[in-house]
Amino acid sequence: MLIDASDGRPPGAELVAMESERARKPELFQMWKFPSLWVRGVQLNQHIDVAMHLIFLGVIKTTIQMIAEWTKERGKHTAFLQYSKGTFESVQKLGLDWCRCVPYKNGKLGGWVSENYLAAARLINWFFGSIDEIANDPVFVEPDRPMNKWTKSHNQGWLMVRGLDAQGNADTLKARVLHYVQHPEGPPPLIGPRGGEVSNIHSVVASLKAMVSRLMGRSMTEEVILDVERHIKIFLTSFEAFDCAMRGSEDKPTWISSYNFICLTNLPSVLREFGPLRNMWEGAGQGEKILRLVKPTYIGLRKNWQQNMLDRLLRQTAMGRLMQLGGQVSEDDSMNWMTEDLIEDDISEDDDTAIASSHVDVFRGNYLLRRYKNGAEVRQQFDSRNPLSVVRLRNDQFCCVLISNYVVRLHCGEFTGQIAGASFHLWQVDNDQEPELHEQIQQITCTDQVKNYCILLPKLSMKGMPDMSDEPIYTLIDSEWNDIQPDATLIMPKIVGANYNE
Repeated sequence: MLIDASDGRPPGAELVAMESERARKPELFQMWKFPSLWVRGVQLNQHIDVAMHLIFLGVIKTTIQMIAEWTKERGKHTAFLQYSKGTFESVQKLGLDWCRCVPYKNGKLGGWVSENYLAAARLINWFFGSIDEIANDPVFVEPDRPMNKWTKSHNQGWLMVRGLDAQGNADTLKARVLHYVQHPEGPPPLIGPRGGEVSNIHSVVASLKAMVSRLMGRSMTEEVILDVERHIKIFLTSFEAFDCAMRGSEDKPTWISSYNFICLTNLPSVLREFGPLRNMWEGAGQGEKILRLVKPTYIGLRKNWQQNMLDRLLRQTAMGRLMQLGGQVSEDDSMNWMTEDLIEDDISEDDDTAIASSHVDVFRGNYLLRRYKNGAEVRQQFDSRNPLSVVRLRNDQFCCVLISNYVVRLHCGEFTGQIAGASFHLWQVDNDQEPELHEQIQQITCTDQVKNYCILLPKLSMKGMPDMSDEPIYTLIDSEWNDIQPDATLIMPKIVGANYNE
């Protein structure tokens, strides 16, 4: 006889029914097996948050989308789309492997892949830096005259900065202002602009660029990891200030509802355990891009299809390498792109042995720079205020490289200001009518000659890309996530106001 364990009385109907169900389906009452994660010998902290998905397909994408929502809150989305037209396209035309942009069409990110978000991360503070010229914070200064002599625009301004209805004719607005001023509790307080201030966006993109530049470092020490951890916290703080002004009072913070943000705090321990995040990149041939390389070699589900497919892939890749080393591969050769995509960093800047022993045109490389036809093209692009592919030589001289291996020198002049962490200077092109052949280019390899591969980016205006009438004001970034600083040095971006001496 069943006995209720609680007080010794016969069991109730619920317990009888449960016993009956247990006799009928005993498998439902067996203890759950431990999850595989608990018994496979891999610790939870060894399941890493990889950079491609967490940072670029996650944080970068969400931040860009939220800034687009901010422009809609301000009623300036159409103006922003006009401003953004042609900006990413101007960098895309350079054809650089390390900054593969695609157009920002109608504020949509459809068709973007990880390398496009990576390029956006490099350019994010330049791209959004002039957004304040599109959506200026509303400012109202009360005129030095009696209120009964205010004009219609004065009354509209007074109402708008308080979030009140500013529609109507002059008499209606004057009466409305008088009504609020004479209210027993006083006029309504001033309110901030919808979506928060423009400075919130500048702070977010500046701290985001500074954080990502450190996360993508090639080597990690404890000092570097502590610096990474600090910049993650600075970014999350800046993002929360931006998000707080955007969301409703009942909404959860984005850094809680979107796990990518809080998971950034896992990355310092990942760096300590596994080293640079670059080594765990999921793009290129060692990751998801292998599918792009394998698919062309598949010709049907036939006998030994797996072996034959891999055999074709290895043969084509090996042949592509041989032809590339022999200098017989053109820029649009199919084998060339297969080889480059399979090995992301095939020839590093520090691999002097590989460069010296190969016959590859060292200036072409993996499209680290664009070579121009002649000096006239460089000057035409500069005068049109378009981005330029630039190299920085070991003597710290900036120049554009021509197809003939001549160089056109550029000079970084007066510092004009800093916007969203991007430092801008006045630049000029060498005045020589014909560029001189740089002596060292004939004597030593590009690895010895070039210190940085860079992009010179023009300062954007309210209309977006500048034109020939605008001053030649540019900022500069390089392929190793460095930005030019006010003193013209090229180092990792810094956040204005942060104390880097501690």
